[in-house]
Amino acid sequence: MNEVVENMLVVCRDFHCNILDRDPNDRFEKLLCLDGGGSRGIVEVQLLAAIERASDKRIIDCFDWIAGTSAGAVNTGACITEMRKLFFSCTRELFAGSKPYNGERTEGLLKGIYGERKMMEIEKPRIMITGALSNRAPPALHFFRNFKPPAMSSSRIVSFNGRYDHPPCPPDGKLCCTWSTLYPHRRLSG
Repeated sequence: MNEVVENMLVVCRDFHCNILDRDPNDRFEKLLCLDGGGSRGIVEVQLLAAIERASDKRIIDCFDWIAGTSAGAVNTGACITEMRKLFFSCTRELFAGSKPYNGERTEGLLKGIYGERKMMEIEKPRIMITGALSNRAPPALHFFRNFKPPAMSSSRIVSFNGRYDHPPCPPDGKLCCTWSTLYPHRRLSG
């Protein structure tokens, strides 16, 4: 196991030297895409912590764009220390009992980390969280984001064009986690 961790740290150091120290005037933008996995998100948090240590910067200061799905959505823009606490101390509590799990408990834990901050209040990095509009058949992909998308004249992607209030950052646990299939359905206003 120590060899695996050492290899991760080598990759993080190389990442720091090759990516983070680029000329700020270059045209390259850095994207971090965080996958889901429920409680396996703990591995992701450990890797993000290693990148922070190796780069001596917060994750949100290392990237221009951060995208997340499922547990990865919870990690977008989060304080890595807080996420570690959440995953190490609360995983059993989050997934207690039978499905669907208690969404109010999860929402309370996430509000403790993010507060009432709205995604649109975060200027940088640009954040995208995948979601599903499940009140239609077939369900449609939707990106919760902190920026206005460019106008798309020709696109095959059907997107939600209705009005809705921007959810807290990130959308609550019932919406942004694998957990979305494990928690009761919830409608955002709009």
